[in-house]
Amino acid sequence: MKTMVAAVVLKFLGAGILVLQRKDSRMQEELTAYAPGSALQIRAWDGGPVLCLAKSASGAWTAGSLSRPLGSEVVEVVFKSPRSAILALLGLQSVSAAFLENRVTVRGDLMVTLPLVRAVNLAEAHLFPRWWTKPIGTLPPRRLTLMGTWFGALAQLFSPQERSP
Repeated sequence: MKTMVAAVVLKFLGAGILVLQRKDSRMQEELTAYAPGSALQIRAWDGGPVLCLAKSASGAWTAGSLSRPLGSEVVEVVFKSPRSAILALLGLQSVSAAFLENRVTVRGDLMVTLPLVRAVNLAEAHLFPRWWTKPIGTLPPRRLTLMGTWFGALAQLFSPQERSP
């Protein structure tokens, strides 16, 4: 059950990040830190579901569940347990707090990971109601409505375009 929940939430989080990347200048700013050819992975736990965000040579981002091999252009955030992953992915705990509590491992350069963590916080601020994300603390203000982000993410998920990196 936890695997299914994590997989669905990762897929929706990826779609939300792609929607915000097109419509929110703050998300664009966070993701411009990555060079073309970069791959960002969020893994629920070792062997668990994964979200891979990849930046093409043209600068376009794609989201999918295909894992990329680790290299110099890849950053991976791996939660240590299903419980830790579910708490952070559902917006009940921030990724930063999970890192401070030693619930997450970063594979790659930590400084390169920070824009990804801020992007996840921004996406969660747009995808979840404020009362739900209270444990995270201060989240950035929304620039899109909650429903606008949801409809955009659903359209992204069900669009016929190729979304897998």
